[in-house]
Amino acid sequence: MFLHILKYELKNCVRTKDLIIWLMVFPIVLGTFFKIAFGSVYNKTEKFSAIPVAVVEETENPAFRQVLDGIESADEPFLKVTYADRAKAEELLDSGDVEGIRPC
Repeated sequence: MFLHILKYELKNCVRTKDLIIWLMVFPIVLGTFFKIAFGSVYNKTEKFSAIPVAVVEETENPAFRQVLDGIESADEPFLKVTYADRAKAEELLDSGDVEGIRPC
């Protein structure tokens, strides 16, 4: 019964020329405007990029290095690790190439 009523209501709407604008044209125009207005919101605000950090290894720690390599090689990496000595790490921090230094 529902499909029967739906079929005849759609036929009635197509026969009425004013409703064609609201049924077909308006949703397409509205969708286009939404895409223009909000299309790049995700890329600008929500998309996460890896944080560049410098790691200063004072002693050899293979377990810590393995954890950092695992974090860096993930599908969406959390960190972008650069291994350096203390002077080079501070130079990278001053130039803005890294966001932080982690001595270990």
